[in-house]
Amino acid sequence: TTLCNNANLQLSSSVMSFLSTYSFAEDPSSIFKPDCAGYRSFTAQMAMKSASPVLILLVLALTFIGSHIVKRVTKKDVAFDFNRTLNVYFSLMFTFFAGISAMALALFKCTPNPNQESTLAKDQSIVCYEDEWNSLVVIAVIAVVLYIFGFGGLFLRAVIVAPRCFASLTFQRRWKFLFIKFRPDVWWWALVICGKGVWMNIGFTFMTEGIAQLYWV
Repeated sequence: TTLCNNANLQLSSSVMSFLSTYSFAEDPSSIFKPDCAGYRSFTAQMAMKSASPVLILLVLALTFIGSHIVKRVTKKDVAFDFNRTLNVYFSLMFTFFAGISAMALALFKCTPNPNQESTLAKDQSIVCYEDEWNSLVVIAVIAVVLYIFGFGGLFLRAVIVAPRCFASLTFQRRWKFLFIKFRPDVWWWALVICGKGVWMNIGFTFMTEGIAQLYWV
């Protein structure tokens, strides 16, 4: 629904309002209204969104360390398990992988204008391939490498080694989220979901006609 909302089409206000209701699926930060915190510009929002997975990892790391400190002080077994903590983090990245892919590729989704210039689909005040756009390319490339290729590569490796490693308790605790929802004969289905998220977003980087974008989705 969010991809349709961003397609190069003139939709009615009622349709736009309906589609925007589900914007959290692509952009969970929309729940917290970042505009009200001073992140109104596209540049600030992109920097914040690109850093979000790292900030989430930092929060989990601090929580993990804190639990072990509490264990030492209280002598109670309240310490987080390392592999279960990784499972929590990676499961969040997997759940929002389509949205993370959309965020990483947002800078490369441009739409044509009557003046022969292209502007960002997300913010038409930014002209593609000019100074402000160029200043964000490094952030976008890092996001693509770290999040799409990085997380995607980790998930791919886990799925490939799963048949021979799943008997390991460590492997089960770390990668359970990738397999628990699927039958054993289609243990690899998580890769289809990840691939779909990337594939749907890639189409918007080179298709500019609204009807073509909708057919792609």
